[in-house]
Amino acid sequence: MQYTRLKNGHEIPLIGFGTYQIDDPAQAPHIFQQALALGYRLLDTAAFYNNEEYVGQALRQSGLKRKEVFLSSKVWKDQHGYDATLNAFDASLRKLGTDYLDLYLIHQPAEKNLETWQALETLYKEGRVKAIGVSNFQPADLEELVQQGDIIPMIDQVEYHPLYQQKALRAYCRRLDIKLQAYSPADARGSVTTAAYGQTSRQISQNTGTNCAALDYTKRCNPPAQSSQPGPHERKFRRI
Repeated sequence: MQYTRLKNGHEIPLIGFGTYQIDDPAQAPHIFQQALALGYRLLDTAAFYNNEEYVGQALRQSGLKRKEVFLSSKVWKDQHGYDATLNAFDASLRKLGTDYLDLYLIHQPAEKNLETWQALETLYKEGRVKAIGVSNFQPADLEELVQQGDIIPMIDQVEYHPLYQQKALRAYCRRLDIKLQAYSPADARGSVTTAAYGQTSRQISQNTGTNCAALDYTKRCNPPAQSSQPGPHERKFRRI
């Protein structure tokens, strides 16, 4: 597994396993264990995903040490605000069965972005989380935190792929050394891509010279199939 380094020196795997929409208690723990067995070392979850406890269960049953797995979670918009965010973080730790997170993000912008960010800054200063950032933020959203916060976000997790390159956001983040972490990096809407352009995202990447897998940003890849049986995502990982 390859890693990249955040501005504070903390390392994060270049490729992660996204857990969105995997919340079936009969299957989720096995799927996450399977991901870890295949070599994934970043598990990306969120309060909104309703699966943090299954991620924690999978980690405990994997035989891996806590420090060997990068755990990332997010605070949902209905838990924004300073005190509410601190409480949400504690709830995530309990569900995950850990005493710290590697990364904690504001899931999406809302009314209390600054108060919520100040709570993340407190958690970071206390050493309860190794890195902090945001998700789905645009430059205007980030600017409030940059100008009024004590710490510049270390990551912005956004949709990013050949058909949605977010060039203005990318330029802004590069200037401030904010890592862009891509979800749907190969374009989850593959059928739409093919129908509209007669090409897959991979072909468009090759033709335009925009290879998402080669970009200097961390990635978050959701599994193409939610199955407890070995599937295409296993073969795909072995080729990485």
